[in-house]
Amino acid sequence: MGFYGGYGKPDVHERQSVKQEKSFFETMAGTLSPGWTVKLQSHLQPGVMDLGRFQVRLYLVDTSNGWTAAAAMAPGGFEEAHQNVAAAGLTSTAVLDAAGQAIAQLSRRQAGAGDAELQQGFQLVAAALTGTQTFKAVPPDQRNGHWLYLAYRGHDASTICRPVFFGAQETGFCAPDVLTQMARQVIAHDLRPGTSVSDQLRKAGGAIIAPGYRV
Repeated sequence: MGFYGGYGKPDVHERQSVKQEKSFFETMAGTLSPGWTVKLQSHLQPGVMDLGRFQVRLYLVDTSNGWTAAAAMAPGGFEEAHQNVAAAGLTSTAVLDAAGQAIAQLSRRQAGAGDAELQQGFQLVAAALTGTQTFKAVPPDQRNGHWLYLAYRGHDASTICRPVFFGAQETGFCAPDVLTQMARQVIAHDLRPGTSVSDQLRKAGGAIIAPGYRV
């Protein structure tokens, strides 16, 4: 699923003409992201749909079953998400835990997840990313790109997440097969004995990995 747009409150009083125009923009955005079902957030209004500014792409992946969702946002979305969780009084550890739980819940619901739940999940992940070493290692002027957030499920029901960043020239979302291959490579690395993720997963009783991600 592709969830394309910035963050904000949905407008529940859309006119039919607005919906038709959004449908046009969704179709246009979809041509830039083959293999994805692209949807614009409902708060985006005609006249302010500058899709070109959404150059940060986030991908949430549950490695236990292959569930994947994607979002595009402006670079300022990271700081906005960070400020939102800080205002809520959440610590970095609490945000990381909440992001993992959000992915687990969204994955269980699959297509039944609503826009508001997806939006909240992406905001939590964006905020969680700002506290990672991966995020800090990428210069601020180079954060336009693809951010993959992998969630591993342990046999003890815990969720362990790890971020990945890769630059690419795509104007839309990364092709699904390319994203799957990237995830497969990262998972193979993470499961090697001696890596920090492997050590965490060992304490969780091992990871549940979907067949499509096994090497």
